[in-house]
Amino acid sequence: MSVLIDEFKKYLHNDNWKYTELRNGTLLAAQPIRCDRGTYEGFFDLRNPQRIDFYFKVPIPIPEEKKEAISQFIHLANYGLSAVTFEFHWERGEVRSRSTLIWVEESAPSEETIRHHLVRNYLCLDEYFEGITAILYAGASPQEALEKSESTN
Repeated sequence: MSVLIDEFKKYLHNDNWKYTELRNGTLLAAQPIRCDRGTYEGFFDLRNPQRIDFYFKVPIPIPEEKKEAISQFIHLANYGLSAVTFEFHWERGEVRSRSTLIWVEESAPSEETIRHHLVRNYLCLDEYFEGITAILYAGASPQEALEKSESTN
């Protein structure tokens, strides 16, 4: 373990996050988190002792006929984002958000630092989830979906 991983697990415990350890403790599967627009499964990749990758998944698999539009939407959304990015696994139809906390200091990060990196990820996904559902259920174009997502701020 590292000071970062130890502090992260301590934060999860103190904030009452429920999770399951997978892959010999290098991957944590978090209990789904409920936000304003959706509920998202979280995964935390702990393979690197100086980095945590935070992932939250869109709860709806993307059907074949919507993959191109979702791919374009993600491309448009990622262009304007700096701290969180979206990924799309074409074969599985899975959309997820990803952010990373890199820590090279010997001292532990504060709980606020960890919380900030974790929360901004799922809040960003929740913000853009409205655009994803607009494409899936209302036939919105990628540009219309982006405008819808970014106008809800």
